[in-house]
Amino acid sequence: MRTIRFGLLGVLALPLGCAAWPRDFGRLDPEVVAFARSIDTSRGFELALDDDARIVGYAGAVTTAELPGLAREVALGLAQNAVVRGGSRIVELRHETWEVELEHDGKRTAVRVRFDDEGVPHVVQTRRRAKTDEVPAAVLERAKSESGEGSIDAIELVEADASVVYHVTKTVGRETLRLAIQRDGTLVESLRLVRCGLGLVDASNPS
Repeated sequence: MRTIRFGLLGVLALPLGCAAWPRDFGRLDPEVVAFARSIDTSRGFELALDDDARIVGYAGAVTTAELPGLAREVALGLAQNAVVRGGSRIVELRHETWEVELEHDGKRTAVRVRFDDEGVPHVVQTRRRAKTDEVPAAVLERAKSESGEGSIDAIELVEADASVVYHVTKTVGRETLRLAIQRDGTLVESLRLVRCGLGLVDASNPS
């Protein structure tokens, strides 16, 4: 197994407050390493870590041309006058998902598409930036109190399986958190996000 070092960079317009502060995440699963090598990490690469610092998901930005054609078609079926503006390839809980970024009338929506075992694409999630008046007070209160004092960078309205959850991106010190909160303020999930440019250090030497 190889040791990899990531340099944290403020990408995707979500400031980390740490500029290019290098941090060693130790030995990563070879599958994560292969994934990182298969994409252009200069456009953005993200790891999702649980409370025990275990990697539970990873994602990399892709261009419109790199998105599967069927994924683009299914996403555009939800907003036929929209334009595809790239997207992401996501691996989480052993599922591979493609996120298609759509733009319509200056507004952005992300559609996540997953292929079943027979290669049929299905929309599994849509998300967009929430308007101020769409965010319940209970969600804001939980976001402000969770994980200590920090700044709320963005709130997205996420729809999946006919349910609505709010994804709150919060910066606490040098860390960026993603909090999934239900309408009543119940915390569903808390993940530490690492958005980075990939810098391989001694990656060719097994340790």
